[in-house]
Amino acid sequence: MFRYGRGVAQSDKEALLWWQKSAGQGNIRAQHFLGRFYFERGRGDDQSDKMAALWWQKAAERGDADSQYGLGVLYDKGRSVVQSYEEAAKWYTKAAEQGNQDAQYNLGVCYDKGHGVAQNVTKAAMWWQKPAEQGDNRAQLNLGCLHQNGFGVEQNYEKAAMWWQKASEQGNADAQFNLGISFDSGCGVKQSVQKAAMWWQKSAEQGQVKAQYNLGVLFESGRGVAQSYARAAMWWQKASEQGDADAQFNLSILFEVGRGVVQSRKKAEVLLSKGTRRRKKNCANSNICLIFWRLRRWEL
Repeated sequence: MFRYGRGVAQSDKEALLWWQKSAGQGNIRAQHFLGRFYFERGRGDDQSDKMAALWWQKAAERGDADSQYGLGVLYDKGRSVVQSYEEAAKWYTKAAEQGNQDAQYNLGVCYDKGHGVAQNVTKAAMWWQKPAEQGDNRAQLNLGCLHQNGFGVEQNYEKAAMWWQKASEQGNADAQFNLGISFDSGCGVKQSVQKAAMWWQKSAEQGQVKAQYNLGVLFESGRGVAQSYARAAMWWQKASEQGDADAQFNLSILFEVGRGVVQSRKKAEVLLSKGTRRRKKNCANSNICLIFWRLRRWEL
C-alpha cells in the first residue's frame, strides 16, 4: 500500500520497512516485492541488484513464479550475477511452467536463439503460443512470423496474418508493418492496397522506418492513396533521417527534379551519396521484405 499510495500516503521508505519485516519472517510475496524494489532503479533510496538477487533467490527457491522470472532476467543480463543463459533458461522454465507470461515469452526467445538450451524453433513456437493466446503482442508478432515462413510450425499465411492482426490492433508497429505487407500482396488475406496503406500509416507514425519507406512508395505512385509527391517526400525524409538507404536514394531523385520539394541539386547529391553507400541490392522503388521478427528480452 505504501509503495503505490493505496489508502495511505505514498512512501517508498515505509514500503521498504514493511517488506523487510515481512520478508524476514519468510513471506514469499514480500520477498518478491522486496527484490523488485531493489531491482527497479530510481524508485527508492537503497537500490541494489545484489539485494534483488538475494531476495528473488529466496522466493524463487520456494516456488514464486514472479521471482523465478526476475532471477532469470538477472542471469540473462548478468546483473549482479555471473551472466549465464543456462541459469536464465532454467529459471524462465520454472516460471513459465507456472504460467508467467513474460517468462514464457523469454523462454521462447531462448529456444529460438539457442541461448542456454538447444536451439529448437518448434519449442519457441510452443512457448510463444501460450502468451500470444493471452494477448501478448510480442509473442503474437513472432508467431505470425513463424507461420509466414514455416519455421517450427506448418506454413500458414492465414494464421500469420491473424496473429499480426491481433498484435497490430494492440499497436505493435512491426506487426502493423508486416500486416501491411500481407494486404499489399494478398498473402493470407484479401488483397487491399488501401488496407496496406492504413496499416503502414499506423506503423510509420510510430517511427517504423520501412513502413515510412513503403508509405512513400504508395504516395509517389498513387497506389491505394491519393497521389502526392509532397507526402512521398515527407515519408522518405523521415525514413532517410533514420538512415534508410532506399529512402535516401528516392528522395534524392525528388530533390533533383523538384517534385514535392523545392528543387535542390545540392541536397540531391548529398542524399544520393548517402543512399549509394548504404543502399542494398534491392530495387529502391519496390516494397522491402518482411521484418521477420524483432526479439527482445522484456524486463519486469
